[in-house]
Amino acid sequence: MNLNTLQGFRQEVYGCFDRAADALFNSVDALLTETQAHSFPELSLSPSFERRWCSLYEAFEDGQIDQRRLRQVFVRYLLRSADEERVWLGIDATSIERPQSKTSPDRTVVYKPNLPESSKPISYGWQFSTVVLLPVQPSSWTAVLDQQRIRSEQTSVEVAAAQLRQLAPLLECRPIVASDRCYSCAPFLLATEGLPFDKLLRLKRKRVLYRRAPAPTGKRGAPRKDGAR
Repeated sequence: MNLNTLQGFRQEVYGCFDRAADALFNSVDALLTETQAHSFPELSLSPSFERRWCSLYEAFEDGQIDQRRLRQVFVRYLLRSADEERVWLGIDATSIERPQSKTSPDRTVVYKPNLPESSKPISYGWQFSTVVLLPVQPSSWTAVLDQQRIRSEQTSVEVAAAQLRQLAPLLECRPIVASDRCYSCAPFLLATEGLPFDKLLRLKRKRVLYRRAPAPTGKRGAPRKDGAR
């Protein structure tokens, strides 16, 4: 991505902010440059944040983002850099723990790995479903096409299927979607049936596949529901 393309991308992202655009855009720059900040005052000390620290509250309380337009900008610019014949997309759910934030709305139980065997692998926080453009060469950068929070009354499969339905009209190619074993289930396959995506899904180790059930024999008893393994 050259400098002119980057400048055009930033201008279009800025145009997706319907309210408190300057404060939101400065907040984005500050978040990108101050990765170690743990509070609003620390974030406001970033050289990229050109406003007073109280503008951070304005950005997050009053700011409005045109999500549909922003998704279109991401798809247009990120897929422009993909020169491969087939584009690979990855989709997965990620947890953000907030065990001490008791007043935060809509927290839910989230999975927490790498705990001692005697501890329950759970915590409290939020889950986010993310669709990314997988790079051809391994890289520390990730091109995010879409990210949505999984509300407590939703599942990761429901949100992932909705994201693919929203992205489908914006894509000019037929990408391959790679995802983990929790997406190799009937609800996800049925919800994404007919969408212009090919899928490469990991299967659970205990998953059993059957051939088509044979034709009824006419003998007594219920016909077979499944074929041979």
